[in-house]
Amino acid sequence: MAFGVLAVQAAGVAEAESRATARAMATVHYIDFDDRGNPELFYLDWSDGRNSHQTMIQADSERFVQGSVLPIRYDPAEPGGLVFPAEHEDVPPPGDMLRRAPFVVAGVYGLGLVLVLARFLLNWHAAAAAETRWQVRPLVLTYRRRGVRWFSPYLELIPERGARPYYQRVHWDPAFDERAGGMKAQVRVGGWPFRRAVVITGDGTRLWPAARLRRRTPRGWQRSDRPLGQPYWHGPSRVLVASIAGVTASGLLRLDALVYLVPVLALLVGLVCLMWGWYGGQPLYRSPDYPPGVEPRPGPPQNPRGSSPRRGRRKKTPPQNR
Repeated sequence: MAFGVLAVQAAGVAEAESRATARAMATVHYIDFDDRGNPELFYLDWSDGRNSHQTMIQADSERFVQGSVLPIRYDPAEPGGLVFPAEHEDVPPPGDMLRRAPFVVAGVYGLGLVLVLARFLLNWHAAAAAETRWQVRPLVLTYRRRGVRWFSPYLELIPERGARPYYQRVHWDPAFDERAGGMKAQVRVGGWPFRRAVVITGDGTRLWPAARLRRRTPRGWQRSDRPLGQPYWHGPSRVLVASIAGVTASGLLRLDALVYLVPVLALLVGLVCLMWGWYGGQPLYRSPDYPPGVEPRPGPPQNPRGSSPRRGRRKKTPPQNR
């Protein structure tokens, strides 16, 4: 849908440029700078001979200063429409980003489709391997960075008693919550170079890999037991989605680029959901203060007076005569 919306808008910009045959001279009356002090927005004043107009263009060129004059092109039948630079190549025309957006969207989602297809083929190859019976324990790995906490479902696979375990990130399934304590399961391990493990539970549920089979957990990630109870949200963090959407919307509104708002927000939300599913699709549980499913252990009983219960009784000193 976003690709179709952007493609229609890009076609409209191309048509407007083909009709921009009249020329005029525009004066830069104000320049807006970004956080690094580089020019970002140029506000132009110009006239079509009958009415005065003001146009904003986006460019990072340092060639122009306040008061500079540059030639522009516009549609004589619609002077209030889009304005295009007539000569200066370092000033992008209005809609330049919009005309490239459909190709960017097609490239990003095309790459995502290729990655998904590659994962499917690797998982299908692993599912065709011979079965072995291993001990399987569901886990959840967490990673915290800059106030954002990421979750990913994992399986700890132990070939035999005392053997070094393997770790396999998988796509979440309700079977995790039913067997949080561990189980014996059939495991099919694919060959090199992209080794993966497909786990088949007792009721026939297949837990599909979301990454390669590892000998240790990823660096910086903390492992915890599986959560207890039912998840309350099957999707990426709503706070994360709202934050990304809010920052993007504020930036687009600052640029007066309302035409981008709906398709760009749709693309960002789609990409966040795609990444959430790519890393396993771990739902959220109601346990924010402790690792999922782990309750705080009660401490030792405290003496009402504040002394340790293991402390010996104090000897009484005999009273002294005064």
